[in-house]
Amino acid sequence: MRIDTPDIPPILYEDFDFHFVNGVTMSFSLSKDLGDSFDFETTPMAVQLHFAEKPSNTNPDAKVPSEDITVLMQHVNLVAHRRRTVQPLSTEQRDLFKQVFTKPSHSIN
Repeated sequence: MRIDTPDIPPILYEDFDFHFVNGVTMSFSLSKDLGDSFDFETTPMAVQLHFAEKPSNTNPDAKVPSEDITVLMQHVNLVAHRRRTVQPLSTEQRDLFKQVFTKPSHSIN
């Protein structure tokens, strides 16, 4: 495969896992490179997660709307935080990926 498009810079994601007192765990991934942010509030003790509008992963013509989430820390036992870097695919790699999944499968008899 020949790649003619320039390299896309990697995107840094911040992952948060909130473990609640009732045993439920919620995970959130934010990217400041894509316009997301998070704020720690002290009164009341809470974390505000701000997600920016982004293109849909499943439909390139659609957008995922922006969203704000507030997590009250009085219900949280543990918060896990990780950082990871993701290298987006080039245009040629995305096209090849789509071709592989849209190609009809054939059974061998």
